[in-house]
Amino acid sequence: MYFPRISKKLLKWEILSALFVIFIGSFFHFIYELSGYNNIVAVFSAVNESTWEHTKLAFFPLVIFSLIQYPFVKKEIKNYFTIKSKESFISVILIIVIFYTYSGILGKHYLFIDILTFILAVIGAKLLAYIHFFNRTKENQIIPIFLVTILGIFFTITTFLPPHIQLFKDNPTGAYGRVIKNEEVVFCTMDARLCPDGSYVGRTPPKCDFAPCPDVQLIYDDTLESVQNIFISKYPKYAKTLKISINKEVPGFARGEISFEPGQPGGEFLAYKKDNIWQIAWEGNGEISCDLQMYGFPDDIIPDCAK
Repeated sequence: MYFPRISKKLLKWEILSALFVIFIGSFFHFIYELSGYNNIVAVFSAVNESTWEHTKLAFFPLVIFSLIQYPFVKKEIKNYFTIKSKESFISVILIIVIFYTYSGILGKHYLFIDILTFILAVIGAKLLAYIHFFNRTKENQIIPIFLVTILGIFFTITTFLPPHIQLFKDNPTGAYGRVIKNEEVVFCTMDARLCPDGSYVGRTPPKCDFAPCPDVQLIYDDTLESVQNIFISKYPKYAKTLKISINKEVPGFARGEISFEPGQPGGEFLAYKKDNIWQIAWEGNGEISCDLQMYGFPDDIIPDCAK
């Protein structure tokens, strides 16, 4: 079979394409780690040492350069996207076939042969796609673009949800999916902190700070009794009818309501602890002044204070 000679212009572009794919593909092998394991970078770079992840190193650079190359050679290649789509698929297939062929024969794989496999797959894909350069029959360009898009989506999905089969297995660790290299395992001390609600929280890596306590609104029995006794001492005539309720409490501060007689309107109060003894900071029905923050009331106790 005779194939016409390729033009010098097209030959230069194809050589440049091969060099671009080999160089950028090699860079994509390390960019995931260099990016701090960024999830967006993970889509088009190798996130582990599996055979499948290494096919990305040829596929995505080929797609990128094909888009760059198109405006310059579209007049010379009739079915440009068909050819480049086939080249992308062939490169993926060749990496898989060459890797499993040589590693099956030798019983293990070697880094320098893996690198050579990548280079041979890129060059081989170009040579196999070469025969289509001079096909003057117009072919459907939508289908190959669609198939490349589907493969790109499949790469994205398998980056985060890889099938648990050998093709997707990280050879050094036996893991699947994204692998964080040299991840430091941090062991924290086993001490615990008592939270206001009576629960305990431990330390969490990587900094071994205590985990936050549950955001629970607490009402302490001694608060209710102590505050009620304060009001009974202040208003002894209502000792038998006075009722209070605690609406919100954090350690050392409380907000609630007071009623002196059944069926009669009452008011609100704010209480705080000083030297471990409850004190009434304010009571009434009017606006709560933000000046009460001088007692240390947190914002979640008096979020509606008037300045």
